[in-house]
Amino acid sequence: MRVSLFVLRICLIGGGYWAVSAFSSLDYDAISPRAIPLWAYVGAHLAILAGLFQSDAPWKLGLAVPLFFMLTIPMTNRGMSSMGHRLALIRPGMEVAEVRRIMTGFTEGSGVANPWSGGEFVSPGYLFFRDPRLAADPSSDFAFGVVAFRDGRAVDAYVDPD
Repeated sequence: MRVSLFVLRICLIGGGYWAVSAFSSLDYDAISPRAIPLWAYVGAHLAILAGLFQSDAPWKLGLAVPLFFMLTIPMTNRGMSSMGHRLALIRPGMEVAEVRRIMTGFTEGSGVANPWSGGEFVSPGYLFFRDPRLAADPSSDFAFGVVAFRDGRAVDAYVDPD
């Protein structure tokens, strides 16, 4: 009986930590076409906490809980501040100014040079956003946040991997 509780505890903590790590990576690197919902992060954190509270020694809990917060909260913050989560806040019918306010902190523009005009490539009816945290690293493979407009109103918002 004792071994099975230990295995359960390890599975809850390890599985929850793996889920938070995977969710954060999927969100931050824009691998997933949709943002990972908040309830998935909450569920993974609850699994970790359930595994931690299985401990019968209070000193173990006293060491594990701060470690839990130091490891998982930064990853969750990183994932939840991703471009996909910001784009998920954009609703059809929003005006350009509202979209720009939501996307504050992201670099507007495609960053792609137009060979004919010499300026930046801009497609009419679209706004492009880049994550400056990823654009600063020349080796990074970053994605674009794209917002489509029709008649000055947002129609669609999505992450477009380059």
